[in-house]
Amino acid sequence: MKVGIYARVSTEDQNTLPMQIQAMQNYAASRNWTIVQQIEDVGSGAKERSKLDELLKAARRRDIDAILVWKLV
Repeated sequence: MKVGIYARVSTEDQNTLPMQIQAMQNYAASRNWTIVQQIEDVGSGAKERSKLDELLKAARRRDIDAILVWKLV
């Protein structure tokens, strides 16, 4: 399965992007999934997330089968 991963923090001060990415890479590897796209996003309260939109477009084109995210709130 081909997946994209989406890691996001609200501010530059947060330093959890590497941890999020590593956890999602490990998750994908444990299932023999191939990561074909990796997005790192920093921003608070944005109504438009162009990097996320890019990943969603890849899913709609069937370039990827799934999107991994660290946490939904």
